[in-house]
Amino acid sequence: MSSTSTSTGTTLQLQYQDLQNNTHNIGYPIITLQRRLSTRSTTLGNIAFAEDFRAPTMGMYNDGAGSAHRDCEVMFGSYPTVRLDPQLNILGATNPGTAGPLQSGVVFKSRIKDNFSGTWSLEFWLRFTSGNILANGNSISSCSIYNRDGTNFYGGRFWFDTSSAGGSVALKYLNSAGVWTLFDTWPQNAQFHGYAPDVGLLDKVGEWHYVKAVVDLKNKLYSSFQFNDRLTTFAAATGLLQTADVGPQDLHFSTEYGSNSAVRRWINIAFPSGAQEA
Repeated sequence: MSSTSTSTGTTLQLQYQDLQNNTHNIGYPIITLQRRLSTRSTTLGNIAFAEDFRAPTMGMYNDGAGSAHRDCEVMFGSYPTVRLDPQLNILGATNPGTAGPLQSGVVFKSRIKDNFSGTWSLEFWLRFTSGNILANGNSISSCSIYNRDGTNFYGGRFWFDTSSAGGSVALKYLNSAGVWTLFDTWPQNAQFHGYAPDVGLLDKVGEWHYVKAVVDLKNKLYSSFQFNDRLTTFAAATGLLQTADVGPQDLHFSTEYGSNSAVRRWINIAFPSGAQEA
C-alpha cells in the first residue's frame, strides 16, 4: 500500500501487484483474487482458467459422448458441480485409451493456445457419485493434459483404476510406450456414500477426492501427481506419450469418464482449473 499525509490525517491507498509485478491501485469494491486458492496446493500457479459453475453456462464442454451438465443436486462448498454421465453410451474399451481421450465416453475439457511453453497443471475435486463404480471394470475415470505440434500428440494422462476388489484406486499413468503403468495405490475404499435417487442412494454430500496433475510439456516429461494427501514426484526421465497426430494444435485440459455397463453411472467434478506452474 501507499500513504499520503496532509494536515487532516493520513490516507492509505490499497494496492496490488499483478502477475507481471506491475503495481495497481485497488478501487472500491476490492477486486477479487487473480488466482484461485487451493486447500491443498503448496504452490499457486498462474491460472489459465478456473470454473466454479455458478453461471448457468459453463466455459468447459463435453467433446465426447453422453453429457457433462451443471449439477445443482450434488454441490461442493455450496457451489454447483458438473456431472459426467455417459448416458448409457458404451465406452468399448477396458482402459482410457492409449493415445488421446476416447470420445466414446465423456471428455469434459478446456483449451487454450500455448506453444509448449512450460509446465502445466490440472487441478480438481472428484466424486465417484453413483453406485457400483468401484470394484468392477465397467467404469473408467481419467484426466489428461496434452498438446499437438501439427505432427505429433504429446500428453500426460492419468487413470483412476477402480477395478480392484475392496474399493481401492490404482493410480496409473500412460507411459511413453503407450502402456498404462501403476505408480501408486489409494488404499482406502474410495466410495461409501453414493447419490442415485432412482436406486435409493440419497447422500448428496458424498466423498470428494483432491486431484492435481502436473506435466512438463516443454521438455515432454511427467512432473507430479497428487491424489488426496498422496503426492508422487516422477523420476526425471519419465517421458510423456508421443504419437502421430495432426489434430488441433491446442493445449487441452480434460477429465474423462466412460462406462461399459448397461446400468447408468456417473461421476462429478468440482472446481477444475488449469495453471502454468513453471
